[in-house]
Amino acid sequence: MFSRASRLLPTLIRNRNWSSTSQAMVKQLTYLEINQKLKSPAVLLLDVREKSELQTDGKIDSSKNIPVGEVVTALKMSDDDFSEKYEFAKPKPTSDIVIHCKAGVRAVNAAKVFIDSGYANIQVYPGILDWIENGEVLNK
Repeated sequence: MFSRASRLLPTLIRNRNWSSTSQAMVKQLTYLEINQKLKSPAVLLLDVREKSELQTDGKIDSSKNIPVGEVVTALKMSDDDFSEKYEFAKPKPTSDIVIHCKAGVRAVNAAKVFIDSGYANIQVYPGILDWIENGEVLNK
């Protein structure tokens, strides 16, 4: 079953004024696909919600956080500065990255920034609403 947000995500992606190349590079993952992807330690699950949301709502266990408003600046940081601020290694342009938020809108915006910055393996998961709808629990 797909949440309302996950059903709307393809429309959001199409309506973002991206080049056709950028659109083709973003895949929306289903709940089953995200679970399969998370079996690989090489996948970076990136939560782009605000830190306060992680504290109040919780987070998917293996996710890392960069608030969507900081993504542009974060990607311009040196590797050392990035690691110091976000407490994980700065992803490489070839890294396998899945971006999520609460319902998908901010994830799509962040995906565009990553793609425009030269990242090639970007996927979007609708977010914690879909995660919870599928019976998963968030860690606080």
